[in-house]
Amino acid sequence: MLGVNENTTTPKSLKRYERNLKELMSYTNSLQYPRGAYQFSTDELSRLTPDNIRAFLAYKAYGVPNPTPDDKPTKGGLYDLQNYKKAISHFMPKKMPWNDVTQEGNPTVSAVVSELIEDVREKKKKMLEREKREKMLEIERKEKLFAKMGARPPDFDEALVRQAPTFIKWQALRDGEKLRYACRDFVKGYGEDEERLMRRIMIARRNNLRDHEKLKRARALSRGRDKEEPSSTAATKTMPTKEEKIKATVAVAETDSSKPSMMTEGVAVEAGTAAFALPKRRRIISEAVAGGGGSSSCGSATAVDIEAQREMDVPAVEATRSYKAWLALEHGKELIYNCRRYVKGEEGEDWFLKKTIWRRMRYRRENKKMVERLKHEVTSGSTESSSR
Repeated sequence: MLGVNENTTTPKSLKRYERNLKELMSYTNSLQYPRGAYQFSTDELSRLTPDNIRAFLAYKAYGVPNPTPDDKPTKGGLYDLQNYKKAISHFMPKKMPWNDVTQEGNPTVSAVVSELIEDVREKKKKMLEREKREKMLEIERKEKLFAKMGARPPDFDEALVRQAPTFIKWQALRDGEKLRYACRDFVKGYGEDEERLMRRIMIARRNNLRDHEKLKRARALSRGRDKEEPSSTAATKTMPTKEEKIKATVAVAETDSSKPSMMTEGVAVEAGTAAFALPKRRRIISEAVAGGGGSSSCGSATAVDIEAQREMDVPAVEATRSYKAWLALEHGKELIYNCRRYVKGEEGEDWFLKKTIWRRMRYRRENKKMVERLKHEVTSGSTESSSR
């Protein structure tokens, strides 16, 4: 047990008092005392001064031992300081005020400690009043804003919107800076732009959830159809090998002379020929494709390139913001897209970026078509049922 003065009594919360005193002694003496019960001598306790206790309490409230008048007690509150003072006072002489001349008595009841606690009380009161005023002003501002823009929808979740990456980026902006979102510029600190941005984010989230649910239903419906189809004809057919797929793709590229040639950096496919200028990491020998020899992995990569080149909507890909940002980069700069780095000027990087953009674009287009088919089938089904 700690070295308690004879005039003190042992409270029920003695363990907490001991822990608080050990915290004070560790801060004052810059020592780390062992965990558990530790007995301080009367001599150690008598060396504590009001300045030591004031510095400790100031550190708990302000984070610094000597706060300035402009500092705010954000680390601890009035209740915390009063508990620390009560715990420390338990181990000091009871009912014995501090004597500045003899440096004896209870340092927790000195003037400097009382002034610090009173100062924290006043500042906490002002901070609370300021917070109330700010909340009232915010409520008044929102009422005026909602009167102009209309009330928020029932499913609006402000806490969720504030966690969105776009809104976090918005909060990092300074007043007057712009943020581009949903084909619109939002200016920080200007009018109702923050509320408009929050509503746009919520609308986008609502649309994404709605489209995702439609897509899941469409996929489930598509899987159901596949299961219903007879498997007798499918069982008789054999799956083509990888080499057969490659040759079939090359044959399509050779015979498809109706399309003009499309040139991109790193890949050149001419109508009526199978000559390629692929990047080094995907270059193959044309004889290997034609004769079935060589590495199958290289042939597979070539088939993918031919298929992407044949299907790619080049104008749509080049019109995307990602590709425009790529074109604006200087030689040697990097662009991160879809968790991959593309270096401007390196061989084949332009083609790989285009192909990645096209894959994502094609995926979204296919999903939209699937959702549209689902809508059409639901509409036609309801029409037939009503006609009956």
